[in-house]
Amino acid sequence: MTKQLKAVLRDETGFAIVVVTMIMVVTMVMFSAVVLRANQTLRLARQTEYNTRAELLARSGLERAIVETRANPTSYAGTPLTWQNNDPGAGRAYLVGTPIRQGDNVELVSTGMANGVGRQLRAMAAIMSGPSGVFDKAIYAGNVPPNGAAPNPNYRLSFGGAGTEGDEINGDVYSGNDVVVVDDAAVLPAVAESYQDLNGNNMYDRGDVLTLDIDGDGQYDPTVSEALHEDNGNGIYEPDLGETFDDANGNGQYDPRETFRDYNQNGLCDAGEPFTDSNGNNRYDYGIEGVGDVTYPGHPEAQGGSEPLAPPDLSAMNFPATADVNVSQRFGSMSSGTLPSSNPAHIFRKNSSSTFSEVDQVFTVDGHQINPDDYFLEDPYESVSTGEKESDSNATRISVSSASQGHEEGNNKVYFIDGNLWLHNSHTYSFKLKYPTSDGVRLTFVVRGNIVLSDNFYYNSMVNDQVSFIAMKREDDPNAEISGNVYIGDPRFGTIRYLHGLLYAENNFYDNNLDEEGSYQFDIYGNMTAGNQVAINRDYEVPGYYEWRFVSGRWRRVWVEPQTKHSKMVIDFDNRYIDGPNGLERMCPGLPNGPNRSTVLALRIASIVDVGPVNPPAEYWERYEGYRR
Repeated sequence: MTKQLKAVLRDETGFAIVVVTMIMVVTMVMFSAVVLRANQTLRLARQTEYNTRAELLARSGLERAIVETRANPTSYAGTPLTWQNNDPGAGRAYLVGTPIRQGDNVELVSTGMANGVGRQLRAMAAIMSGPSGVFDKAIYAGNVPPNGAAPNPNYRLSFGGAGTEGDEINGDVYSGNDVVVVDDAAVLPAVAESYQDLNGNNMYDRGDVLTLDIDGDGQYDPTVSEALHEDNGNGIYEPDLGETFDDANGNGQYDPRETFRDYNQNGLCDAGEPFTDSNGNNRYDYGIEGVGDVTYPGHPEAQGGSEPLAPPDLSAMNFPATADVNVSQRFGSMSSGTLPSSNPAHIFRKNSSSTFSEVDQVFTVDGHQINPDDYFLEDPYESVSTGEKESDSNATRISVSSASQGHEEGNNKVYFIDGNLWLHNSHTYSFKLKYPTSDGVRLTFVVRGNIVLSDNFYYNSMVNDQVSFIAMKREDDPNAEISGNVYIGDPRFGTIRYLHGLLYAENNFYDNNLDEEGSYQFDIYGNMTAGNQVAINRDYEVPGYYEWRFVSGRWRRVWVEPQTKHSKMVIDFDNRYIDGPNGLERMCPGLPNGPNRSTVLALRIASIVDVGPVNPPAEYWERYEGYRR
């Protein structure tokens, strides 16, 4: 029995070794699996981390592209491989390709790279235009006299009118001094950004401006001053004792503290309330701007203190030499008359004798006169329509010459007139431009003198036509008082009602006979801009009079008291642009672009699509070969 038990035990000992060995193998396999799984999890976590970093870097590239397009809108060609210098050993970079224009949008492709992992994002950015330049405003009054004089501190760009006489401005407004909107006038700006009213004062608080940042950290530090090298330690700069300082801002004087412009006078450098930057120009816009004060009851968001927007420098354009058609040279020594229909300048009549009795071609200020030639915008080869007073269907045609008809091409041209330009004819009320094809009429008339617009002027196509009128000062007007002006209204009858066009006066805008007898209302589709002032006085007095009224069962003669009336102004801003070589441009040629206060072309990301993982480009591996897997 004992021998048998020992034999059994010997057999069990061998089995135990097998079991223990199996347990050890299983444990090792399980441990290896755990280690492998841990390594896989770690690699996956790192891969996820690298993917996330790469995506964030790609987003950084898009944001960089948006900033670069604002700073360099016409020549931005993408962001080259930009390395993250704060961690040069991490293999982090981003690359933005050349933007691809697609109508009113731009496609941006940004690739982010982190530790050998690439991630690509494709964004569609909407093109935002303005407000930036003069021609991006419905009404612009720069308050900058062209003779170099100081701006008028009392100038006010005013809108008014009660009831149905209230002015209507559909577009942005700018004044180089004050803006006043009263009575029932309405200004509906194109840009009206929203903001967060953090302090509940019902107005946007734009934030104070840091005027001296000594340490360059971008924030106001009340204890920071320029380094002062002194012996007595009294903290006072004493040059007589030979003390010196580090002139951080280069102004040649010791600055004991940083300074800022305290708009709300609370003694704090406020950062300003956040707002929705819908046009991508990095500032809050409401569309009603005044360098001085803005008064618009019920609209506290319309504020003054705006950044000045200078008028364009017309002399730098050199229009006499650069214009496509120099009208004055085309007429040569002719003292009056017209040109052949094949000549693009045939749409002008020079010194028309039929209208001399109705226009005063001599402009006088303080005894000083200019008397240049007068040119009348009309087509002598078209019949004159004497139909309805205000009708584009019965307007007299002005036919622009076309190469398709064997004539010298006259469309898409800049016309220069050395003299005064009149839209005025005693036999018709309205004019309309015509062109034999559907391309549209796109012209710019530059006048070295004055422009008088006294008849209705219509586009033939509200989609394809665009015309601009620009009035420049003359050399024989040294004080720049008599020339460079645009006059609205008929000198005798004030018959203008509708006008299509972009209008700019280097000097002032004036009115002619805008009242009940003349034009009780006028509508402009385009804009009204002046380097100096928009000086249109449209309030007029209606004297008292008797009229018959049916009172208490019989007709009685009743006295009507004198009244102050208002000639209503309606401005509908023409916001049409085309894709030109320098970004968005006006449809009519040759307009002066600058100086712009911000960029004409800005981008705002509308959508982002995650393309997914991509292989980094070759120049990445040249620097980070060690990350190749």
